[in-house]
Formats: sequence, structure tokens, C-alpha cells
Amino acid sequence: MGDPTLRALAEGRMNAQRQKETDWFDFVTRISDKTLDRCIKDLDQRFFQANPFSLLPSLSSVGVIYFLLAPYSVAYNLYGRDRHLDARILDRFDTRDSLPGREDHKPKAAIFTDSYYDQSRTAEVVRQQIEAARGRGENVTVMTCLPEAPDWVGNIRHFRPVRVYEAPEKPEQKLFIPSLLTILDEVFRLEFTRIHVLTPGPIGMAAALVPRILDLPLYGTYQPNVHEEISRIAGDETI
Repeated sequence: MGDPTLRALAEGRMNAQRQKETDWFDFVTRISDKTLDRCIKDLDQRFFQANPFSLLPSLSSVGVIYFLLAPYSVAYNLYGRDRHLDARILDRFDTRDSLPGREDHKPKAAIFTDSYYDQSRTAEVVRQQIEAARGRGENVTVMTCLPEAPDWVGNIRHFRPVRVYEAPEKPEQKLFIPSLLTILDEVFRLEFTRIHVLTPGPIGMAAALVPRILDLPLYGTYQPNVHEEISRIAGDETI
């Protein structure tokens, strides 16, 4: 019990229920992130070993992560469905505009990309499209993963990566592994109505799980030659 927050919870030194829930959520987030970090590290070290049974410890860590996140996944799913029901009731009785904070119920999109700051032509096109959407008055927020960056810069949300992975074949192309529970909480708290994924990378995979939990529409955009790039890096066309 080296964690001071967990010790305080166990000893009953936190009186406010809201504080207990917040601290417990933060604790579970830290534990799941550390477990994910360890799992990725072990998989990276064991993947090229000849013995497939060497992967079992890492795979068991994945089970621990799912065990920790299961209660939150169920809770977010239930609250997400309730939010959809509330929206339908408000629309049915035409009361949205008469309620405080309900004046603007336009679609609100979260756009997930891990290459927003790249200098590639693709990243430049993505930035132009997002700026064009904002110019039309669309409510869009960019979600990306970047170490040592402020949480918010304008309408860009930077998540802190759990781990930064550098592929030996392409060291300049870093993969930022995000915290799934943090992304899930942010999407729910900011009340996004749709998710748009612009990357097949780790943050894109995490973003693809969130709509399944929150029952949100999911859209995806990818480069036409993405399979050729994967084949080139992996050296195997069947990948």
C-alpha cells in the first residue's frame, strides 16, 4: 500500500463521496496505464523469441487491464445510453432551446489523429480540412497524443502517452500509446456526439473502442496506400 491515495481510501480518511470517486478513478487509471506500459514492454522483448509461450505473461497483463476497466466500461455504457435517451426526449418535446446550456445542440465531433504535427503532405491536408470545418462553424476538437505538451491548445487536446514506442525499422516514426480510460472519460465528459478516426495507430485503435462503449457513431478515414506502407515496413505482403 505504497500509494498515499489508496491508503487514505482504505483508512477512511476521505469524507466527500465525490473526492473518493475521483481519487479511485485516478488510482485505477494509473494502475491500468502502468500495467499497459509493462505489457507493451514485455511484448516488445518477447515477440521475436522462438517460444510462443513466452508471450503468456504479457497476455495475462492484458487480462488484468480488462478486469480493472470492466466496471468503468459498464458504467460509461449505461450513462451513455441514458444521455441518448435524454436527447431523444428533449427533441420529442422540443424543449432543448428552453433549457440552460442546451441552446447549441449541433453535432460535436472528436477527431483522433497521431500525426497532426507531422510535416507530411497528409498531415497538412488534415490540418487544412479541420481549419475549413472550423471556418464553417463546425464544432470539432482534435484529439492527439503528445508528451510534454499542455493539455489544451485551442481546440486541440493533448493526451500524455503511457509509453513511447520507436520501431527499429523507422525510428523517426514514434508511436504514442495513450491511456484508454483517460480518453474514454474525456469523450464522455465533453459530450461528443461522433468520433472520427484519422489514424490506424495506437490512438486510433483506442478511439475506435470508445464509440462501442458510449454507443456513438464512428467514422474512419485512411490513406489509400496504407496497406502498401505496412507491407513495406513489415516486409510481408500478407500483413
